[in-house]
Formats: sequence, C-alpha cells, structure tokens
Amino acid sequence: VVVWSGTKVTPLPPLPGFSTVTAVSINASGWVAGYAGDPWSTGARAVVWKPTGASYTVIELGVLPNTKSSWVAGIDDLGRAVGWSTTGGAFPTLTAPFVWSETGGLVNLLDQGFPNDIPLAVSPAGTVATPGYWYRLGEPLSVTRLAPPPPGFSGPGSYPAAINDTGDQVRFQNDGDMKADF
Repeated sequence: VVVWSGTKVTPLPPLPGFSTVTAVSINASGWVAGYAGDPWSTGARAVVWKPTGASYTVIELGVLPNTKSSWVAGIDDLGRAVGWSTTGGAFPTLTAPFVWSETGGLVNLLDQGFPNDIPLAVSPAGTVATPGYWYRLGEPLSVTRLAPPPPGFSGPGSYPAAINDTGDQVRFQNDGDMKADF
C-alpha cells in the first residue's frame, strides 16, 4: 500500500503482526485510514497512517470494550476516522460504531446518541453514511433515516457508498434481477 503525491510514491508501513493492510481513505492533510487483516475476522484492526516528514507512521486504533475486531470506513479533514468494532464472525454478538481522533482516541458513537449502524463513508467535514442513516459527527440531533428505495428496488445497499458534507449520497441499488442499477 502506497501514497502517491505528485511524482513521489511513499510506502505505508504495515501493522506489526498482520500480513495485509488495506487503505480506504485519505484526507486533505494526507492522513490515510484503513485496516490490517480481514475486516470480517475476529482479529482485524482499524488503522490510520499519519504523515511524519517524508514517511508515515501507522497508528492502531484498537477496539471498543468487549470486542475483538475493528474496521475503518474513512477519515475526514479534521482527522476523525469512523468505523466499526465487533466481536467478529458471521453472527457477531456485539457491534458498535466508533469515531477516533488523535486527541480523543476511540469513542463509541452509541454513547453519543448515534445509531448502531455500520459507518460506510465519511465526507470531508464529517458527515457519515450508514446502511440506514446519515448524520454529522458531533451532532446527534442530525441523525436522518434514509428514504426508502424506489419501487422495485432493494436497498439502499451498503457498498459502494459515498457522501458529501450536505448528506447527498451515491449508493448501489438492485432491482432484483442482479443487474446493477445506479
């Protein structure tokens, strides 16, 4: 995994103990969010890579209490990474969304009044998309349920997902015949 900046390519360091890393997002300051290991296993870890001079430092975000695995969906321009912490496996017994920042650490979004729904994407200013809602970090009263899908479609779908600062989103929809409709 590398960062391209102009003509310079900088490798991102691995997280010790993990053979794979995946980058999913980069913010305006060059911080990169991703995960080490398999996000559907019981040992994956959410990470961010912090620019330090001409290289990057990997930071493990950890897991919330009573969980074993974490995964990150993205990082906003304020350095807040959003993701999911879980017991893992096909049928996890405990799951919770989180926000992480360098100054605040890992915080359970349920404790701040947000829904127990997987963060799928985050905008540059901290607007979060989940399978069933969208909201602005730091504003629990902004939680908005997604509109139902158009007649004949299932959804709103999980992946891919993208959201802008005002809550406009792009999502995958399916009309049941297994053909992608956007």
